[in-house]
Amino acid sequence: MHTRLGIFLVFLLATIIIAPVYAEVTTISMKKSFYTIDEKISFFGTAKEGDHIVNVMIRDPDGHGKLGNGGSADPQGEYETIPQNVKNIFSINGIYNVTAFVGKIEDGVTIQLEFDGKKVALIHNFVLAINSIQDKKIEEEK
Repeated sequence: MHTRLGIFLVFLLATIIIAPVYAEVTTISMKKSFYTIDEKISFFGTAKEGDHIVNVMIRDPDGHGKLGNGGSADPQGEYETIPQNVKNIFSINGIYNVTAFVGKIEDGVTIQLEFDGKKVALIHNFVLAINSIQDKKIEEEK
């Protein structure tokens, strides 16, 4: 009886160790649309299956990455990173990729920010569309 219980516990422990469980980040954003170099910046968002540490990787225009201060997701899955000075993170003018993730960076969510030397601003991800205008007839000199 003890042998079966021991084998079951070893199997259960091995299953827990081999099958990692991690949350999936679903959103990332900033509290404001831009931050100046004299401010502190933080990121917030949501992750599935709360109570996990959310990491943030910031890649500069040259592709070099810097791990930013993470944040802990609460049971509802909401997280906010620890604020950092903008001038300590952003130094090269251009577009930065900011990725929030829990387990693997490939499973994270990315936003793009643009740094112009004085401020860092969110680049909105949307497509512009032009609405069509109906044909109109006009009479000259009216």
